[in-house]
Amino acid sequence: MPSKEWDVVIVGGGLGGLSLAVELAQPAFSHLRILVLERRDHYARDRTWSYWATQTHRYMPLERKRWNQWCVQHGGRRIEQKSDQAYCTIDGDKFYAYAQAQIASAPHVELRLGVSVKEIVDASHPYLVFEDGTQISSAWIMDARPDSVLAAESLFQHFLGWEVHTETDCFNDDMVELMDFQVASSGLHFFYILPYSPRSALVETTWISNAAHAPDYQAELETYLRQRLGITHYQKVYQEQGRLSLQTQVRQTSSRRVIPLGRGAGTLRPSTGFAFMETIADAQRIARCFSRNAIETVVITPYQQNHVNLWMDKVFFEAMTSSGSNAPDYFMGLCEGVEPDSLVVFLSGHPSFVQRLTVAMQLPKLHFSRAGMRTIRT
Repeated sequence: MPSKEWDVVIVGGGLGGLSLAVELAQPAFSHLRILVLERRDHYARDRTWSYWATQTHRYMPLERKRWNQWCVQHGGRRIEQKSDQAYCTIDGDKFYAYAQAQIASAPHVELRLGVSVKEIVDASHPYLVFEDGTQISSAWIMDARPDSVLAAESLFQHFLGWEVHTETDCFNDDMVELMDFQVASSGLHFFYILPYSPRSALVETTWISNAAHAPDYQAELETYLRQRLGITHYQKVYQEQGRLSLQTQVRQTSSRRVIPLGRGAGTLRPSTGFAFMETIADAQRIARCFSRNAIETVVITPYQQNHVNLWMDKVFFEAMTSSGSNAPDYFMGLCEGVEPDSLVVFLSGHPSFVQRLTVAMQLPKLHFSRAGMRTIRT
């Protein structure tokens, strides 16, 4: 086993890894030797992070836009909501550029791109093995690698989004279209619109279904732009596509010195797909552990998921999969019957008992009670 070379090695330079690197790049941590390893060889815009502005944070200046109004639609019904708590979005390239600048300004932090880690040896003194057989060790290893493969029958959020620019005003840039539900023979299908200006927006087709589901995303977007939005002439300037597992699977480690980050730690909320705020908050939590102690005495507990949230999400998915055609009505009922600020807090993952109860009372009680009982038995 190699001798210790680093105090902290972060494996993976996505949201989880870079957000921790940014925290540790601050002057208070200049006594540490920190290495960030990322397998891609360059950063480019590849995703959009959206979230509810329930807290302030260092990345707020990077936000592309904020909205205080949003709507959901289904079967000719349209429900609009307004709140002082804004819905926000950050483009991936802006975040990556900010993080790289923070790291570059910190002599004690090094970012290496184009590096693929073959194995993390999870031992009392952990170390990394690279594809060429070389090894490095560290007092702490932060594992921010992408999720492992899940079962095909698990639920996933599949999506394809285009940023389109139009020649005339086509969008209401004061209103986010959170969910415009579509008829679906299986799973749940909706469109999502982030309007940046009257002539530009990110338009996304989204499915919640199993891994084998493979819709024609491009045809869906083309048809939606033409028939639903009346847009026939547009320029596609950006595309993002992905698949998020909605089954929580926390990466398990046997060493207290190998800590999962980001989605591997469970920061993604299954029912919403939101992960940004929880991920950066967890990065701050871990950084505080290093600020209080010498490296030999640091103690870091794994990210603690909210078990009530997870159980409620599990019940919701059970109810949705057993009665998929009614799922849009569940969302419509929440938006119609829950006060906007309370709904925002619930979706953000930190509601009070009363807010949880308010949400539960808006759902079909018999159907969800049966779904809850099935989750307890499994």
